[in-house]
Amino acid sequence: GVGLAAIQYCKAVGANVYGTAGSQHKQDFLRQQGVHLVTSSRDASQFQADMHKANSKMNVVLNCLIEDFIPFSLDAMAPKGRFMELGKRGIWSKEEVLARRPDLAMYEAIAVDHMMEQDPKWFGAMLDRVRGLVDSGKIKPIPLHTFDMSTADNVTGGIAAFRFMQRAQHIGKVIIQIPSAIAPPHTDDAQRHEATPADRQTDGCYVITGGLGGLGLLVADWLVDEGAKHIVLLSRRGKPPPSIETSAIWQKLTAPVPHRKTNVQVHCMPCDVSDRQACADLLDKLRAKLPSHPVKGIFHAAGAIDDAKVINQTRDRIEAVYLPKVMGAMHLHELSVDTKLPLGHFVMFSSVASLFGNFGQSNYSAANSCLDALTEYRRSKKLAAQSIQWGPWTEHGMAADFKSHLDKVGMRGVTNDLGLRVLGDVMRHSERVGVTCCQALKWHTFLSKYDVIPPFYETVASAATGGAAAGVSAELRNMDAAALKEHIHKTVVETAATVLGMTEAPPLDSPLQELGIDSLGAVEFRNALSSKIGVKLPATTLFDYPTLNAIIGFICSEISGGIDEAAGVDDTGVPVPVAMSESLAVVGVSCRLPGGVTTPSSFWSMLMNRTDCVDEVPLTRWNVDEVYDADPDAKGKCYTRKAAFMDAADMFDNAFFNIGPAEVQSMDPQQRLMLEVGYEAFHSAGLSREKLIGQDLAVFIGCCNQDWNFIDLSDKSSSYSGTGGASSIVSNRLSYVFGLKGPSMTIDTACSSSLVAMDAAVKNTRMGVCRGALVGGVNLMLSPHLFIAFSKARMLSPDCKCKTFDAKANGYVRGEGAGAVVLRRASDVEAMKLQRIATVLGSSVNHDGRSASLTAPNGPAQQEAIKSALNQAGLKPSAVSYIETHGTGTSLGDPIEFGALQAVFGPGRSDNNPLVLGALKTNIGHLEGSAGISGLVNLIMTLLHSRAAPNLHFTQLNPYISMNETFPVVFPTEPVPLVSGLPGKDRMVGGVSSFGFGGANAHILVEAKALSAAQIDEMLNKDKASAALQNKIGFMFTGQGSQYVDMGRKLYDNEKVFRECIDQCATILDPLLPVPLTGILYPKNDKEKIKMQEMIDQ
Repeated sequence: GVGLAAIQYCKAVGANVYGTAGSQHKQDFLRQQGVHLVTSSRDASQFQADMHKANSKMNVVLNCLIEDFIPFSLDAMAPKGRFMELGKRGIWSKEEVLARRPDLAMYEAIAVDHMMEQDPKWFGAMLDRVRGLVDSGKIKPIPLHTFDMSTADNVTGGIAAFRFMQRAQHIGKVIIQIPSAIAPPHTDDAQRHEATPADRQTDGCYVITGGLGGLGLLVADWLVDEGAKHIVLLSRRGKPPPSIETSAIWQKLTAPVPHRKTNVQVHCMPCDVSDRQACADLLDKLRAKLPSHPVKGIFHAAGAIDDAKVINQTRDRIEAVYLPKVMGAMHLHELSVDTKLPLGHFVMFSSVASLFGNFGQSNYSAANSCLDALTEYRRSKKLAAQSIQWGPWTEHGMAADFKSHLDKVGMRGVTNDLGLRVLGDVMRHSERVGVTCCQALKWHTFLSKYDVIPPFYETVASAATGGAAAGVSAELRNMDAAALKEHIHKTVVETAATVLGMTEAPPLDSPLQELGIDSLGAVEFRNALSSKIGVKLPATTLFDYPTLNAIIGFICSEISGGIDEAAGVDDTGVPVPVAMSESLAVVGVSCRLPGGVTTPSSFWSMLMNRTDCVDEVPLTRWNVDEVYDADPDAKGKCYTRKAAFMDAADMFDNAFFNIGPAEVQSMDPQQRLMLEVGYEAFHSAGLSREKLIGQDLAVFIGCCNQDWNFIDLSDKSSSYSGTGGASSIVSNRLSYVFGLKGPSMTIDTACSSSLVAMDAAVKNTRMGVCRGALVGGVNLMLSPHLFIAFSKARMLSPDCKCKTFDAKANGYVRGEGAGAVVLRRASDVEAMKLQRIATVLGSSVNHDGRSASLTAPNGPAQQEAIKSALNQAGLKPSAVSYIETHGTGTSLGDPIEFGALQAVFGPGRSDNNPLVLGALKTNIGHLEGSAGISGLVNLIMTLLHSRAAPNLHFTQLNPYISMNETFPVVFPTEPVPLVSGLPGKDRMVGGVSSFGFGGANAHILVEAKALSAAQIDEMLNKDKASAALQNKIGFMFTGQGSQYVDMGRKLYDNEKVFRECIDQCATILDPLLPVPLTGILYPKNDKEKIKMQEMIDQ
């Protein structure tokens, strides 16, 4: 579109035009438009050769192409030329352009979308200029291909538009028309396309009863977006109170819009709709005030509640509800008929109370039923009418104050966004839709209040909760396995061939992405299969089952019920050897994390304080201004300025570890940090360096960061540089310093590194290779190179927030830190009298195999990792109360992970035992190689406290997450207490997942006893615990001559026994002294201190 418009402009000013196009068809079209030279937009070498052959230099380049086309275009330019970049990807910086062509007069990257936002006046002026050129005949409209989103027509409908675009053969622009919800309804597609522009105008006025209420104002604002020019808000007073006049929504409704020829007119008028004459007078006033804008729509949102048990209902209470809602609707109905109002819409706001009933609301339920009946009556007379039985609106309306009650009764509230979408959809299909219910239900909970379930509910509930295969026909269900597989095979292959545009059957074992299916084709393929077979396929289907064979197997399994829904675990798996099921004790824990965290206790405090530890890159790392650029395609730049950094990562006591100054300067700070955290873990376990030397303990460390090697230290190279930057030394140095004889290895499986290290430790210890292990993970961000690389891959969140499971998830934020745990066999714990902080019950590691792509996550593989850990632990899924999720906050990864969790933990789970999903990354970002160990430490602390920390950025569930109504799951937005899944026990079981971007998955299951905060603090802080057990030191005050001000002040402040003794002395001596004893010993200010010191000296 831009190119065709530019060609017309260039021809109008007399320029010779050179242009590029892909297909021969498009190239021929350009020649017909008078383009002087046409060359390829796909083959850069052909482009370069044609430009050279033309032997002519270009004065102006308007570019949208990438890679070699940019330098080849620059080479073909004349001196003092002008290069204008319209592209979004792979664009060059001014420095790069000038380095190749310093003689150019101008290079500018033009982002019209940003410019129109920053300067709407300029954009409006440009549109006026374009319109003037069209009106004068200097330019003509470019070819347009128009489709109507409101129809399913195979040629002109919305789906046809996307198929048309997918072929990439069109010339000009593809336009999708989305009709306004207030446009006059048409009974069929033929009428829709024959409608004249006048038919689609929205120049009438729209009346909203209850117009100054929360819902009334919301609908008014929505009507403006739909094109309404005159809106009448009715209320008893007819004037907005000050609280509304100062509100943002009122300002938006009434503020004039620059450059708009006709601004929206909002009229506030008084009218008691329960009074018929008042309604008649209102319509007369509107005809006089707006003679050219007849009433075309009425939204009846007026209403009141007056709740009471049936036995306490009175005439006054019934009338208080009936008059505004029922009589108001009847008056508007009768008067609209009598005055022949050209109503295109009459929308009545009913309530689910009409359908479900409600305790204490017999009057309200009956009143709303009257609206539904009036709707059906009007429609029988061919009059416009619709009634929407709304569930409780959680942001506006009469139910806004009852959010906390909804979940208990199995109801989900209606958000503003959802409600307005439903309102628009219902109105766009007014010819087919009369009474509609808008209420999402958790059917199992909702139906539990009924002693006898009404048959209608049973039918609806079974369809809503029947799982993925609920819509499968009886014919398919009754097929034997062979016939079913043959039918599914045929359907899947034929559908795939159609979507891929192949005449032959596509290969069954090649990932569909490799066969050329794009995201649009994937959606079409999934929707087509769901429609043909009746199986509800999740949005992640092609990632979970990337080949046609995998999809066929999955669908057959769903229909035949091959998944063991009772247990969620494959009971026929390989039996676990007794040695491999032995429980291992966590006897020591340590961590250093963002947010000033230096101990597990401070870690827990940070979580409970809801701290977001993300901050701008500190200057101690690098100057972020030198590498930041909001454009994700800017070369050598990253589009994020923030991450979660540790404090004092540059500090290290090398003498404590007997490391000389020369060697420590060459050491990767990750080695230094891991030494400190490892020492603290051993100290937490009560193991001194003397006790550790020579022990058969292993060291397994997860680390995948090589930033140290990207820092130019060539001028400081020494004999220590080799060991200083080697990943293997991260673990080997720990074994060396502490004298440990067991296996020692650094593991790199990317994001799952430290949890894979944990699995290695568990397996080696259980097999007797070692008596125990130090397991840790470390990640420090010392260079911007990975920020740049991840920005190019669009992995990072532009707003620097991990919005795990949220609808606004847009990538992760990087983080750093380290953690470690000490594992010992259960028999050693008892013999050595070590503490048992937690118990590792099961662990598992696997790989995605041939998934959708090398870096695409795979749900079934994640399921298998979790099932294997459960099998090893001998646990049912219901025993697990909490999962610390991988949860990076990506729009695709989160739904895949949730799907795997739901498949394992959902079937048969009781509402009394919900699964709580943790999201540590919302606090500290993604620690990459150290993510698993930080998640494990969080899991341990969560189980000990029997409380889950909140997910900081969760507001609305990711729409790609397909959540079954029967899966009781909690996304905590506040600290949430855990419920033990082990009947009659005070112990909690939880799991932690970690998935590497190369496909390595890990899951660990842990059990811990719930303790009080004081007990946890004493267990984890060895210094306090050991001090409490040691003999106390007593201080003897010798009397006159040695006394001084504030002597023993710290004892008085911190030691209860000492303070009680001094206070007791004060009780005895104060009556005999001119100044209280504590005032003499511990004066409050400097002046008193001098006075008291003189008294003591005398």
